Amino acid sequence: MRKKLLIIILLFITFNLSAIGFGFHILEVKTMPDFGANTFPTSLFYQFNFPMPDFLAGNTTLLTFRLDNGMEERLLKQNPDDGRIIDNDATLKEGFANQEARKYTTHYDEFLLIYEQGFFGQDLVKFHFSFGGRFELSFERLFWMFDNKNTEGLFYKSPDKPRYPSSSWAGAPELAGNRNIFQTFLNFGLSFNYLKDEETVKNGISLDSMLRLSPIWMPLTDKTADFISLYNVLKINYTPIAVYQKGNHKEYTNFSLVLGNDLSYRWIMGEKVPYYIQGGVITGAYVPNTSSIITNRTYVSIYGPQIAAKDCYPVVTGFHELGYSFGDILNMNSKNSFTAYVGTIGFRAEFNIYNICRLYYQMGYVYKTAFSDETKVITSFGFTLGV
Repeated sequence: MRKKLLIIILLFITFNLSAIGFGFHILEVKTMPDFGANTFPTSLFYQFNFPMPDFLAGNTTLLTFRLDNGMEERLLKQNPDDGRIIDNDATLKEGFANQEARKYTTHYDEFLLIYEQGFFGQDLVKFHFSFGGRFELSFERLFWMFDNKNTEGLFYKSPDKPRYPSSSWAGAPELAGNRNIFQTFLNFGLSFNYLKDEETVKNGISLDSMLRLSPIWMPLTDKTADFISLYNVLKINYTPIAVYQKGNHKEYTNFSLVLGNDLSYRWIMGEKVPYYIQGGVITGAYVPNTSSIITNRTYVSIYGPQIAAKDCYPVVTGFHELGYSFGDILNMNSKNSFTAYVGTIGFRAEFNIYNICRLYYQMGYVYKTAFSDETKVITSFGFTLGV
């Protein structure tokens, strides 16, 4: 009944898109290493803004509907039976012949209906609230499905021999039973934005805090999740160098250097914490599933030159990311603490075309992992469209 109701809601929204006067919308396409060696799109992110009057003069009021669909490769990090971290126990590791036996693929569909309201002129402070839902279906990694003679799968050693007959999957609650879930959640957020964010010159500071609730009593949920998450992000930008053009386009930059640092802290508690809410955002590295995660991204970006218009320019960014995991291990039958850190370096090349299309290519190298035999080099490319 829950799934049928969700389908009806999504179909109603989809079939009425043309009847609503949408504002700015975004489409983002990404790739996945395990699917066609990063050559084919595997996920779509799109957003539509409903036209809304500003309730407070000089402050933005937004109602947004957001969809995120696609596939992603995952690595089993915890023992299915009791939640112990696999790499901490030699006996557990023996149960997996190699890293491929711990990988699997997940298809996901997520929707969010978001309300935002700005305060104190020019949206210095913003409050946002959203209701969302997420469907997931996990299956053997795509390579195993293509040629299962070359590697064991996570769920099956061979097409007819289950690897883990247990249906509990304590360490990964989203994999229990038939390995498909539907969860709903509420988000409450507050942000402070004192960031002068121009096309190629950025200076200032912003702080965003969001609380996500996904208890078993949420409407429509299948009760496969039960957690609370608090996520805080502090961003700082500084532009020490900006070289402007001469002649008719003095306000355009030939070159600008932007320094930035993004610091985040995520705290999670709950009996059933699904994979997608765990850890922190680190390029290519898996962060252990603990109650507290700190991540830090330091980067240097070179913008310019601005070509023909202010919103047409290339960007090259070098970055260094760290993730630190500490506190109690989540989804574990017995209480146990754990600490670990991961590190990644890399670069990202982008080209912005009139703020309508943004093309990008990114490569990251994981120089410090928390789990053995992880993929060291991660590449991805994609594009974003906004109208």
